[in-house]
Amino acid sequence: MKITSIFGLLFGFGLVFVAIYSKGNISDFISPSSLLIVFGGTLGATMLSFNYDQLVTAVRAFPVVFIGKTSHTDDLIPIMVELIKHVRIEGVGNIEIPEEDSDRMAFLRKAMELLEDGFEPDVAAQILKAESDTIAAKYRMSERLFNVMGTYTPLFGLLGTLIGLIIMLSSVSDPMAIPGAMAVALITTFYGVLFSAMIFRPVAAKIRAWNYDEIMLRELIIETLVYIAEGTNSSVAQERLLSYYQTKR
Repeated sequence: MKITSIFGLLFGFGLVFVAIYSKGNISDFISPSSLLIVFGGTLGATMLSFNYDQLVTAVRAFPVVFIGKTSHTDDLIPIMVELIKHVRIEGVGNIEIPEEDSDRMAFLRKAMELLEDGFEPDVAAQILKAESDTIAAKYRMSERLFNVMGTYTPLFGLLGTLIGLIIMLSSVSDPMAIPGAMAVALITTFYGVLFSAMIFRPVAAKIRAWNYDEIMLRELIIETLVYIAEGTNSSVAQERLLSYYQTKR
């Protein structure tokens, strides 16, 4: 669980709630029709903008915002060094990979399987690089989708404002209808800006940061294959991997 994501969400919405509560009535900011305009319009426009596979990919990527766990180099580099040492002494057979259910461990297992199947380390590295690029591209698409949603919500908030103004102007002869129309006009803009700034754009930014860290860790695995191919000493490999990671950061 990513505490920063949970805390950031609660902190942001909490401050908005406190600001509203200290100066007004919370019920004045609740409007189902405004929510329908903003969310309904945003979802419709998003489905029009992206195909089914891209939408499914984005839904699957969303959990990394709250539960995505990226290994630190202090966890991964010692594993890489042990692999290099093991291969130099005993060969590629009987390599034990930590039983961690994660994408990067699956990536590492595939790397070792390629070596065990007789692929040259440089060829295996090329295969893994292509797979890494594909994985990264999917998350970049998910990031773009949430950024687009963050662009659409203020637009549909503005649309709701226009709808409210039209209703208000058409009801000038009925003064009692004006406050309700103004509420729809202003609350939809409020919802559009709020959800763009507090949900969709931060989600996109979090996916981008997580994707970048995962790319770095996969590149560490690929770099390890290069060191295996070169027969690099495990101590030298450790220093190179640490230096490689720090340079990429």
